[in-house]
Amino acid sequence: MDIRDFLSDYVAFESVSCDRSKVAAMQATRDFLLDFLANLNFHTKKVETDLHGIVLAKNDQKKGRKTVLLYGHYDVQPAGEGWSTPPFALTEKNGRLYGRGAADDKGGSSAILAALHDIFTENKDFPLNVTVILEGEEEVGSPSMPMFLQKYRDELQADIAVVADTWSVDDENIVITTGLRGIISLELKLKSAEGDVHSGYGGSIINPIGELAKLCASFHDGQGRVNVPGFYDGVAVPSDFELAQIEKLPFTDSEFLKSIGAKKLSSDKDARSAIENMRFSPTLEFNGICGGYSGDGVKTIIPNEASVKITCRLVANQDCEKIKSCIREAILTRVDTNLEVSLNFGACSNAYNLPLSGISGDEASILGQSLRVADREIESVFGHKPLYLRDGGSIPLIRMIKDILGMDSILVGLSSAEDRVHGVDESISIKMLERGREFFKRFLTKLAQ
Repeated sequence: MDIRDFLSDYVAFESVSCDRSKVAAMQATRDFLLDFLANLNFHTKKVETDLHGIVLAKNDQKKGRKTVLLYGHYDVQPAGEGWSTPPFALTEKNGRLYGRGAADDKGGSSAILAALHDIFTENKDFPLNVTVILEGEEEVGSPSMPMFLQKYRDELQADIAVVADTWSVDDENIVITTGLRGIISLELKLKSAEGDVHSGYGGSIINPIGELAKLCASFHDGQGRVNVPGFYDGVAVPSDFELAQIEKLPFTDSEFLKSIGAKKLSSDKDARSAIENMRFSPTLEFNGICGGYSGDGVKTIIPNEASVKITCRLVANQDCEKIKSCIREAILTRVDTNLEVSLNFGACSNAYNLPLSGISGDEASILGQSLRVADREIESVFGHKPLYLRDGGSIPLIRMIKDILGMDSILVGLSSAEDRVHGVDESISIKMLERGREFFKRFLTKLAQ
C-alpha cells in the first residue's frame, strides 16, 4: 500500500464538518474509510448521528488478548483563501505533502490505517484486539460522541486508547503527549437596531462594531493575561518533570516564530517561553469578527449588528462550566444595556492529563507498559527518545474516553508547527508520515506479544 496514494484519495474528499453544503462529501469520506477497513476483514458499522456519522470497526476479537482502541477523525477545517496549491488535491513539494487535512488528522489517521494494512494483510489472526473509531465531528467539538460512547460502552472497552492527532517538535523529536488543553467555544452578537442606518446618524446612536471592539479589548490586560474574574482559579502549576522535559526541547522562541512566519510573541510575562505558554497556560482568543460592510469601496452605514467568535483553551484543574459562567458574567456586565446580546456557547471540555505514575512507567499498569513500548519503538524508528509534554490543542473525545470509558490514551504527535495545522497551506512531512506508519506497526506488534 502506497501511503501517499491513500492520503491523496483521503484529502480529495472535502470533509468540512462545519459546512452544511459538504454533507455528501462527509458521507463519501465515511464510506471510503468503511470500505478500507472492510477490505482488511474488519467488522464495520456505520453509526448515524445528528450531524456526521461515525466509523466503528473491529477485527475478530478473542478473549485473553489485549485490546487497543484506535481513534482518529476524518473531518477537517474549512480551507479558506490564499492557498498556493489546491487545498483538496494533495501536492508534493520539497519533501512535504500539501492539502487540507494532510496533517490534521488525515495524515495521522493514515499512518495508523497504513500500519493496520501492513499488519492484517500479513496476519489475519493478528493476536491483538483492535477497535477503530473515526469520527466526523471533531472539528466542531465532537457533540455526538458522549451519546455514542455511552451507547456503545460495552463494545468500546479496551486496555488503552491510541491516537495520532497531536504535535511534536519536528521530524526527529517526537512527543508523547501527556496532556491536552480543554476548550470552550462561543459566538457573541451585539445588535443595536432593526437594520443598518445611514452613517450620517453617527454620534447619535450606538455603533455595535465599536462596542464589540471595546468589549474584546477588555478581555486582556496590558500583560496579555485574560481579564475575566475567576478565569485562573485552580490553574495547575507544571511539575518539575514537565519543566525538565521543556528544557530538553531543541526549539527556541525565535525558531518557533520563524516556523509560523510571525515576528513577535504575545506579551504574557507569566511563561518563560512560547512553548511553555502553549502547554501550561489557559487562553481566550478571538477566532473571527464580523460586522458592517466589507465589500469593495465604501458603504456609509452604521451596521445594526456585529459578532465575534471566541475560543478558550483550558489547562488542568480548570472547570469549563465554571469558566463559561465567568465569561458570561463578564460580557453581560461590560456590554451597554441598550444593546441586544446574543451569546451562544458551543464546545465545553475540560483538560486531559495522563497520571504521572503512568508517565514514569508504572510496572503494574497497562498504561505504563504501553508507554514503555512506545518509548522504545519511537527511539528505534526516529533515532531519539520521545519527549513527554502537554499539548496546546484540544481533542474533546480524549477527555470523554477518560470520563465515560475510564480509559487513558497514548497520544503520539505526527504534526509540527511547520505543518500549519488549520491554516493556509497545511502540510505534512513525508518522512514523518512514513516513519509514523512504521512506528505504529512496530508498536502494535510489540503490544500484541
